[in-house]
Amino acid sequence: MDVITIESQAFSKLLSNLENLTKEIHSQNHESKPPKEKEQPKSKLHSGDQWLVNNEVCELLKVTKRTLQNYRDNFILPYSQIGRKVYYKASDVQDLLEKNYIILDPP
Repeated sequence: MDVITIESQAFSKLLSNLENLTKEIHSQNHESKPPKEKEQPKSKLHSGDQWLVNNEVCELLKVTKRTLQNYRDNFILPYSQIGRKVYYKASDVQDLLEKNYIILDPP
């Protein structure tokens, strides 16, 4: 497994971008939904977690599609696949970043 280190400022900016993207997706999904006629039971699918596609995850992590494929092949990043379309939970992407966060001790 490769270890990737980034400066804390860059990591903070990446997390901020991920949060902003999640909020933007959530607001767009909320705006495009028709009004509810009756309350539906809350399921795990409606838990508020956003799904991202390959291009979005590549852009957030600053990796290529091939690297993202390696993450899937090596069980580094969970995903769902319907046909040829691959989806990732935003929370799983954030968990991956946090799990691999390295704090460098100054010498």
